[in-house]
Order: sequence, then structure tokens, then C-alpha cells
Amino acid sequence: GLRVIDTSRSKKFWHRDEREYIKDIFRENAIFVTQDAEFVGDLVTDRTAHSGVIYINNNMSLQERIDYVANVVILIKSITKKADSNMKEKIIFPDENGIYVTDGYTNSFFVSWNRLEE
Repeated sequence: GLRVIDTSRSKKFWHRDEREYIKDIFRENAIFVTQDAEFVGDLVTDRTAHSGVIYINNNMSLQERIDYVANVVILIKSITKKADSNMKEKIIFPDENGIYVTDGYTNSFFVSWNRLEE
């Protein structure tokens, strides 16, 4: 039920900075996936409206990214079970302990890396 836009292949977004089109993505109710930590930090600091962001740390190995994204899909399904709009203003991100969700004010723990290894 959620929209995915590959900005690197979209004529509308191609060669534009994320800061220029995050409002367009918000209007289209699409979740934005990025490896730009500075951009994610700016979203939180500036309280920029968005329809959901997934941050992928580019220091993760390929297998870590695959495992992370597979679990993010499960998390998004649980968050949006009642309404697609439940991802609004939420950022999903990895840290040294596991996967978290933040609204910019509160970080909520989803699952630990140790649990995923079981």
C-alpha cells in the first residue's frame, strides 16, 4: 500500500538534492530511503514534514543491509497496518544495538542485532 519512488531513475527527481524534493515525496505519501546521515539529521533538526524515511548506514556490509531492510519491511508493515499515514514523520534507522524508529523526539527500539542473529 505504500508508494516507492526511485528518485535516481525519475525524471522528476533525478539530479536534484533531497532537500529540494522531500516536499514532493511528502505530497505523494511515499517513503524516502537514504544513506545521507546529514540529511536525516537536518530533517530532525528542522522538523521538516515527510511521509517516512528509512536511513541505511553505508558502513553496513551488504549482508547487514539485506538483513536490516528485510526487518524494516516487517516494521513498516506493522506501523502501517491501520493506515499508510502512520509512517508520517517517522525515521527508521540502525544503530550499534539494533533497529530504531524516531519521530524526532523519542527513539523507540524495534529489535536488537543479537535477536536477529538467533
